[in-house]
Amino acid sequence: MPSKILVGAVFAFGALSNAYAGTSAFDSSFGNNGKVLGTGYGIASQDTGRSVLRQSDGKLILAGTTSTVAGGSDFLVMRLSADGQPDASFGTAGSTAIDFANGNDFGYDAALQADGKIMVVGSCTGAKTILCAARLNTDGSLDPTFAAQGKFSHEFVDGDGTGTLVKVAVQSDGRLVAGGSRDVSTGPSQGIVIRLNSNGAFDPTFASNGVYQSGVAGIAAVQAIALDSQGRIVAGYTGSVNLSALRLTAAGALDLSFNGSGTASFDYGGSDTVYAVAVDASDRVLIGGRSQICGWATKPCASPSTNRFDGTMARFNADGSMDSGFGVNGVTTTDVRDFDYIMEIEVAATGDVYAAGRSHNPVGLESDYLTFVAKFDSAG
Repeated sequence: MPSKILVGAVFAFGALSNAYAGTSAFDSSFGNNGKVLGTGYGIASQDTGRSVLRQSDGKLILAGTTSTVAGGSDFLVMRLSADGQPDASFGTAGSTAIDFANGNDFGYDAALQADGKIMVVGSCTGAKTILCAARLNTDGSLDPTFAAQGKFSHEFVDGDGTGTLVKVAVQSDGRLVAGGSRDVSTGPSQGIVIRLNSNGAFDPTFASNGVYQSGVAGIAAVQAIALDSQGRIVAGYTGSVNLSALRLTAAGALDLSFNGSGTASFDYGGSDTVYAVAVDASDRVLIGGRSQICGWATKPCASPSTNRFDGTMARFNADGSMDSGFGVNGVTTTDVRDFDYIMEIEVAATGDVYAAGRSHNPVGLESDYLTFVAKFDSAG
């Protein structure tokens, strides 16, 4: 039986269930002709989905943000049955909203633990924007054994205290790794990776009291997180104009065996941005995002676009060197429209690589957006 691919707004993959992909047609047995439109948690809700996960029983977890009646926003987690219908056994009629402090709470990513509990990370904005995370039991209730009755929040004591988590992964030992950024008192923002013990407390054995803070020029924000087979942490980051990733040891130090510096990058020539990272069975690192292919003085674009971006993936060997066996000299691209972005990457058991993204053409002051899914073989 062919596997079925899940893409959730805004661009998140569910795991591929079998060894090979099915056709590109919508699965009419799921939701409404292959699509599910959430009704929202609150009245006149405006919802954004950012993560979709598949449980072992085929049920689906969607996580993101919902607006509140009072005009703020909360984390939102929904569970659907395998056929796309709301799971009434989860939360309230299939949904749980998580409010931290009656402000604006934004859920950006989610992960499933081995015991079925659900981790969600993001930010909470009141007087400041701070790191926030929550853990739900399998029935959608907050897990009181995690942090403060299911909710974790952290304000940095130095700088202006602000920070955001955008990606989370669960280690095989149950510890939680999340990445994002924080502002500092001087200079640009810095990328961060934190590790929490399963009880929601910072892991003091990781980096500096549980927090890796880049302190490296050009690492302004961690955009994506993946774990390799040796427990090392791979993070795609922005701040550089290249497609870039860093790798940390299991103890939270830059792994100097990765390209000799702990970081690796690819320069397409213009302004490039990372949105996704994945690790394959050989611990090769895939980073995805967008690459500017024209729009600077020595390489102008043809009218009508003043800039052009291709969705781009680069693959690095486990030692951080460019993998020349992938694509063309380690890089492959998608060209759907004028502006293409690879937002998520999934590696199948076969080694095939799936990329989900968005694409649009500028039309006056408006933009016509579409979603795309691209499949590459193991050679790119």
